[in-house]
Amino acid sequence: MRDNENVVLEPCSADAPRMLLVPYKPEHVQVYHDWMADERIRELTCSERLTLEEEYENQVSWHKDSKKCTFIVMDADVQFEQPRMVGDVNIFTSLEETDNGQQALVAEVEVMIAEPASLRKGLATWALRGMMAYFLSIRPDTARFVAKVLDENGASLSLFARLGFTEFRRLPVFDEIHLCVDLISDAQAHQRLCSELANWSRRKYASEGADISHDGQPGMKIDQPCAECSTESPRHHG
Repeated sequence: MRDNENVVLEPCSADAPRMLLVPYKPEHVQVYHDWMADERIRELTCSERLTLEEEYENQVSWHKDSKKCTFIVMDADVQFEQPRMVGDVNIFTSLEETDNGQQALVAEVEVMIAEPASLRKGLATWALRGMMAYFLSIRPDTARFVAKVLDENGASLSLFARLGFTEFRRLPVFDEIHLCVDLISDAQAHQRLCSELANWSRRKYASEGADISHDGQPGMKIDQPCAECSTESPRHHG
């Protein structure tokens, strides 16, 4: 999706972890490809092992696809010299027919924290909060957010439950549980997500000249806030 191609989101709430959400760029592909070498990650994300060339092709395809939105999750903990790429958060959209025959926009959301050192910091929770709030701001016609979770993945089921998702379907043949937040029937959930963007500052991502650091992490540059962005957050990492 091109809408977020230069958008950086950073939580400015006092109780948020130090993190950034940045658009998926070519400089992130190598690290992502390395993650997919882990069979367990591929199982949990229902992913296939691709060649590096195929991963670069996917990055271009996702960027152009209006039905997909991806942010890379960056851990900006002070222990690191620069924010580190540790996961991603994605949305895939589709149109579903409602009971009255109307077409409703459904956004399937998923999150992955691939680096063990960045687990249990709240990054997945905040990545989902930021992604859903941002997506609703650019697609206010969104009717539902949906999550599809393997029934053995108790941690993810608990995560989505804390964010207000409720189960609406089980697919034993795929070992999946489907959960959702219905924005049409749940006015409080809709209002909560509309208000969530107040907890985030927005900046502009510039990847020109981005390099790869000595530990394999992609370099990046974050510009000053653009005119339509919120005010500067004191937690900004340049």
